[in-house]
Amino acid sequence: MSFFDSDPATLAPLIDELRTLAHAARRRMPHGETLATTALVNEVYLKLSRERSAVAVDRKHFFGLAARAMREILIDDARRRSVRQTAATDDHDPVALAPELDAERLVEMDQTLKALAEIQPRLAEVVMCRFFAGYTEEETADILDVDVRTVQRDWKRAKAWLGELSAAR
Repeated sequence: MSFFDSDPATLAPLIDELRTLAHAARRRMPHGETLATTALVNEVYLKLSRERSAVAVDRKHFFGLAARAMREILIDDARRRSVRQTAATDDHDPVALAPELDAERLVEMDQTLKALAEIQPRLAEVVMCRFFAGYTEEETADILDVDVRTVQRDWKRAKAWLGELSAAR
């Protein structure tokens, strides 16, 4: 059964929780982020409802899918802002450039995360849950079906790995 075939009474609390998580995720995003919390939640909902492969069988699977969708939406938004930044730079508009500086870093992080996923998929999932979706260590452990201590170790390893790869670029 699809998550979206669920009873609206079941869906509403999950959407409320998703809104809280999206708000927390937005606070960690670079300054100048243009998506409002409600827009981010709406985009996640629409993305999951359009994707036929996004069939959540339970709560933790739903939040895993939501973390992936949130990451994709935030990265796509950063890419669009980066394109606008390039256009502003070409037009020599320094005011338009200032709030966009961190979009490139976010896109670069996504590329680095994709490289990490090829080598250490679980580490990439931890980053997706912790950084992009803002899940706690406990929530991440529950979603990934691992121990909290494993999430702590993976988070530490992922941050070190991402730092080394970013420095090499």
